[in-house]
Amino acid sequence: PTTSTSDAILALALDTGKLRWSYQATANDAWHTACSGRQKRANCPEEDGPDFDFGASIVLTTDSRGRDIVLGPQKSGVLHGVDPDTGEALWQTKIGRGGLHGGVHFGMAVSGDRAFVPISDAEDFQTYATPANPGLFAVNILDGTTLWQSPLADECRGREFCAVGIGAAITTTPALVFAGALDGYLRIHDTTTGEIIRKIDTTTTVKTISGALASGGSMDG
Repeated sequence: PTTSTSDAILALALDTGKLRWSYQATANDAWHTACSGRQKRANCPEEDGPDFDFGASIVLTTDSRGRDIVLGPQKSGVLHGVDPDTGEALWQTKIGRGGLHGGVHFGMAVSGDRAFVPISDAEDFQTYATPANPGLFAVNILDGTTLWQSPLADECRGREFCAVGIGAAITTTPALVFAGALDGYLRIHDTTTGEIIRKIDTTTTVKTISGALASGGSMDG
């Protein structure tokens, strides 16, 4: 069953553990794996999702104006900017279509006033009102505006179990963003422009120091 604190960001008092505030992004979102795939099983709850929980960790940061802000990346494809003292929404930015596999699935990164948001939007056999929008996006944490977009093209080349999107957590330095994707590529972006500086195909076969052959693959989780 759903509660008023499901699909939510919670603030607890450190001295007592009591709930200070709750920011619920999506109400009445009941879902589990009986709802997966093309054939839903009898114990799938009536709500049937949309499974738009917060799969990625939230980020507490301070912007260049000295304001603290909580950033909540949601599987709905929305990035939420929340006041950490009150739990009130400062802004909301819709980036991805969202889905069982994200939206934002496992992690984003922040450098200065830029939040770097990876979007998965991988196929999950559900029906949505908007098309998928996989890729990497930069958002200004001062007001939630999108600074640049680096959408992903389909580079799966027909490979089985290959999907277009970024499901894994990403990482950043002040100059570079590193994003490992579901299609097996590690892409390195310029933080200011979003330009792809280097793209590494991890599925290429390499010889290990023991002489065995190995390769990478889809990066997720």
